[in-house]
Amino acid sequence: MEAGSTLRAELREEVGGAAAKRLRRKGLVPAVLYGKGMETKVIAVAGLELASVLDHGHRLVKVRLGGEEVRAVIKEAQYDALGDGIIHADFHKVVAGEKISLMAEVLVVGEAAGMKVGGILEQPTREVEVECTVENLVESIEVDISKLEMGDTLHVRDLEVPAGVKVLNDPDEVLVSITAPREEVEEELVVEEKEPEVIGEAERAEEGKEEGGGGEKE
Repeated sequence: MEAGSTLRAELREEVGGAAAKRLRRKGLVPAVLYGKGMETKVIAVAGLELASVLDHGHRLVKVRLGGEEVRAVIKEAQYDALGDGIIHADFHKVVAGEKISLMAEVLVVGEAAGMKVGGILEQPTREVEVECTVENLVESIEVDISKLEMGDTLHVRDLEVPAGVKVLNDPDEVLVSITAPREEVEEELVVEEKEPEVIGEAERAEEGKEEGGGGEKE
């Protein structure tokens, strides 16, 4: 897969917290670029460009540094406490044939059969870590949920990935599930809680009859 987006970058002359804040005020994101056969470089990239690339689900990019372009994978993007702004990024230079790991988005497609009768879709895992080479790199994996009935669950082990791609997450990790509406669950719980009380009242009534009957015989 060829890198489809190009990010402008510049070398950072200063490092540290204060310098990073000054860069962010200029709309730049502090970052590092590293990889096989190269010296790690401390750089800054245009914040809006990086945000746009990530919003579109892309991980493979070209980093333009001076007159050179380097193919790289966005290994990590750190966000501020509110989750709105990117405060740091790591770029890993990719080399043909080299295995790399990155996060791939899990894309849900179709409408589950269970949702058509009131079921609710829950997706606790929206990204998985994959290992691959740049030649067979995947940025997203589709999961077809159309056959899922109420109560069904798909796990990481159910993912279908291209040859040469390995998913590193726990195979038993839940990807998606179709659950009953909360109102139905609460109603079932209420019924279960009431049943012992009804049984207890019936037993006490029966005991009262036996005691009353014994007194008349005496």
